[in-house]
Amino acid sequence: MHSIRTKITALTLAAILISIVSFALIGKYFTTLESNRMAAEVLALTCENRKDALNEYLNSIQQSVNMISRYAVDSLDSVALAEGGVLGASGNSMQEVAGRTDEQRSAMDRYWDEHLAFIEAAFQSIANHTNGLSSCYYRINPEIASSTKGFFFSKNGVSDFQKIELTEIESYDPDDISHVGWYYIPLKQGRPSWVKPYYSAKMQDWVISYAVPIYKAGTFIGVIGMDIKYETLVTQIQQFTNFETGYFALTDNEGTIYYHPEYERGTKLSEVLPQVDEIMKDVRQDSARQRLNRYDEGGTTWQMTFTTLLNGMNLVVAVEESEINTVPDNLTRVFLIAGVLILLVFAIIAAAVMKRVTIPLERLTAAARRLASGDYDAKLDYEGDDEVGVLTSTFRSMRDDLNASFKDLSNKAFTDDLTGVKSKHAYFEATERLNKRIADGKVEEFAVVLFDVNDLKTTNDSLGHEAGDRLLKEASGSICSRFKHSPVYRIGGDEFVAILEGEDFANLEALIAAFEEHMNDNLAHGKVTIASGYACFDSAKDKNYHMVFERADAKMYDRKKVMK
Repeated sequence: MHSIRTKITALTLAAILISIVSFALIGKYFTTLESNRMAAEVLALTCENRKDALNEYLNSIQQSVNMISRYAVDSLDSVALAEGGVLGASGNSMQEVAGRTDEQRSAMDRYWDEHLAFIEAAFQSIANHTNGLSSCYYRINPEIASSTKGFFFSKNGVSDFQKIELTEIESYDPDDISHVGWYYIPLKQGRPSWVKPYYSAKMQDWVISYAVPIYKAGTFIGVIGMDIKYETLVTQIQQFTNFETGYFALTDNEGTIYYHPEYERGTKLSEVLPQVDEIMKDVRQDSARQRLNRYDEGGTTWQMTFTTLLNGMNLVVAVEESEINTVPDNLTRVFLIAGVLILLVFAIIAAAVMKRVTIPLERLTAAARRLASGDYDAKLDYEGDDEVGVLTSTFRSMRDDLNASFKDLSNKAFTDDLTGVKSKHAYFEATERLNKRIADGKVEEFAVVLFDVNDLKTTNDSLGHEAGDRLLKEASGSICSRFKHSPVYRIGGDEFVAILEGEDFANLEALIAAFEEHMNDNLAHGKVTIASGYACFDSAKDKNYHMVFERADAKMYDRKKVMK
C-alpha cells in the first residue's frame, strides 16, 4: 500500500508538474503573441526608419526641381506669350502652333533663348549643390517653338555636368518610357510626377526621374526635371542588420520587383511570390501595415510588412518567422528546465523562480512598449545573467544604438561634418524661410555674403585631401570668427554662405572691411585666402532670395579674379 506521504507527494508532484506544464504552455502562447507584436513593431520601425532616410534624399531632389520650376514660372511673361501667338498650347499635338507670322516665330525663338539662358544658370547652381544627380533638364514644348529648345545636362561617368544633345521627342511614341517617359508622364498627369525606375536610352542606365510640367497663363511651356541613378536607392537598402534572415525589397503598386536579393529586376511578384502580391493588394490601409503578414516561400514561413516611399514605390521588409519565434521557444525551454528543478526540490522554489522570471519579463515588455513608441529613455535595468537578462541587455543595446542613430542623423542633417558650420540641408531650409518671408512682405533687410576658398583644388592635388580639409577648417574658422552673430553654411566643396541680419547687417561694411583686411594679410603671408562678395536685399526689385544670391555670387567671382 502507498503511504499518505507518498500519495500526497505524488499528488503534489503531479499538481506541480501540471501547473508547470500549464504555465509553460500558457507562457509560450502569450510570449509568442507578445514576441510577434514586438517583432511587428520592430519591423515597422525598421521599415519607417529606412523610409525616412530614403524620403529625405528623394525630398531633396523634389525640392530642388520644385524650386527651379517656380523660378522658371515666375520668370515667364504672359504678355510675351500672347504677342508670340502661343497662348493656349496644350502639348498634346506636338505640332507647332498654326497661324503665327514669321515675325512672331522669330520673336518667340529669341524669347526662349533668353529665357533658357536665364534658367540654365540658376539650374546649374542648384544642380551642383544637389547630391546624387545623374542629369537635369528643361525641354520646351515643340508646339510653341519653331526649333528644338531646351537644355540637358548629364553627369553620367564624369565629375561635372556636361551639356549633351536634346532628344527629339516628336520622333518617339508617348508610351516609349525609355526615351520620353520623363516628358509625357508629367504632361499627361498635369502635375509634378515621379517616374518609377526605367532604363534610360539616353543615359544607358537605369534611372528614377522627378519632373514638373511648366504652365503659364493656361499654356503648357515644357518640362523641368532631374534624374537620379536607380543604384543610389538600392545601395541604401542592401544591408539589413536587425535580423539575420531579414531583407528589404522595392516594388511598385503593379507588383513589379525593382529590387530583391533573390529575384531579377522586372520580375512580377505574382510569378515568384504570389502570396506577397495578394497581401500587398489587400493591405493598403495604414492600420493594417502595423501587423505582421505571413507568407510561405520554398518551405519557409516569412513575416513581412511594407510602406510607401515618396516616389510611390513600396519598401518591403521581411524576416523568417522561425527567427521571430526564437524568444518564446527559448523561454519555453527555461520553463521546462525550471519545472524539473522544482520537482526535484520544493514547490516553494517554483514561486520564487517564476517571480524572478516573470517580473523582469513584465518590466522588459513595458520598456519595449515605450521603446517602440519612440521613448528611448525607457528604463532597462535588469542585470540578471539568465535569458531575460540577455534579452534585456540586447534591448538596452538596441535602445542605445537607436537613440545614438537618431541623434547622429539629426546632427548630420543640419551640421557639416568637416567644418562644424551649418549644412547645405540647413541652408535650403533657411532660404525657403527667407523666400516665404519675402513673399509675405515680412522681411525688410538682410545681406548675403558668399565665400569661396582659394586654391583648394591645388592644395588637394599637391598636398593631399587632409591638407585640403585643414584648409577648409581654417577658412571656416576665419569666416565664423568675423561674422559671429550670423549663421554660416557650407553649400559646396569650397563655398560658404553667411546670411546677415540684425547686428551683423548693421555692421556689414565694417565686418566686410575687417574680413578683407584679414585676407590681404593672409595673402601677404601665404596663408589661406578667401574670395568674398556680398549683396543686400532690395525689396523693390528682389522677388526671392536667389536674386540676392546671384548678385553676391557675381561680386565674389570679381573679387576672386582680383586675388589671383
